[in-house]
Amino acid sequence: MAKETLIKTRTSAYREPKESRIHIIDSSTITLCLTKFRWAVFRRTKAGIKIHQRIQIQDGHILPDKAILTPAKVSDKSQLDELVVVDPDALNVFDRGYVDYKKWDEYCEAGIRFVTRLKENTLVEIIEQRPIAGTNMVESIVLLGAPEKTRMKHRLRLIHTRDSEGNLIIILMNDFDLDAFEISEIYRLRWQVELFFKWLKQHLKVKKLFGTSDNAVYGQIWVALIMYCLLKMTQQTLPLKKPLLDIMRLVADHLYNPFSLLIEVLKKPPDRASRGRRKVDHNSDFDLLMMQIESFGSSFLNATDVELNYL
Repeated sequence: MAKETLIKTRTSAYREPKESRIHIIDSSTITLCLTKFRWAVFRRTKAGIKIHQRIQIQDGHILPDKAILTPAKVSDKSQLDELVVVDPDALNVFDRGYVDYKKWDEYCEAGIRFVTRLKENTLVEIIEQRPIAGTNMVESIVLLGAPEKTRMKHRLRLIHTRDSEGNLIIILMNDFDLDAFEISEIYRLRWQVELFFKWLKQHLKVKKLFGTSDNAVYGQIWVALIMYCLLKMTQQTLPLKKPLLDIMRLVADHLYNPFSLLIEVLKKPPDRASRGRRKVDHNSDFDLLMMQIESFGSSFLNATDVELNYL
């Protein structure tokens, strides 16, 4: 019964969020050699810098919105005020590294909406609680913090839900109007900033630095971020949808050619006519096999030409 409920929760919640402006905030650390980058001391044996990033999701497009570069030892929550969007129509999404009760109270008073996750050791006073009909989700109205010490003044909304693997996820927000399913999908979008960092590090060479001074390192990363934005702008203007990596490779191949030739190549449809590798429907193959066994027995499985696609 629990498994059926979980499946119903996931399928019902899977839809595009209605929010038109979602801003996802996170950071990523680039580890450096301590002997070469002493200005960026991070740990006793290593150095590093941190990219504090905000990306915007609007009308299906995912774009870098704002970035702050600091040494890695600078905490995430110290940069939150610089990255959070004050506009009441925007929704800020960030992870558990930005817990600050005092700051969250200020956001509530200023009408700044946010969605985040709750740490496991957080002191929570449940004022009201109710299950969401037909799902395994539970919604609560809570106050956070220890009484007379860190207790928040404003009530928040808490939702217990499950991820795609069945793990418990506790989502916290100060918006009382959004649908619980939509909130779950909005927080799921937070993974897009992780994909952005992965793409940046893998394809724009920010882990192989050409200088050792702070100006050289920061300058190289700013160039990489600008390059990413230019590639995304190019991708959006093309009549045919092309992967970002393909666009970057075409730009590199035509770097010293006329710009008109590059535009012509970018607009050209792909040459490949193949439909690609067929996706095997394992459930259908298994059902077919069971029907054959019921009708003819299992002796035919000894034949050497039987293809067991479901394995």
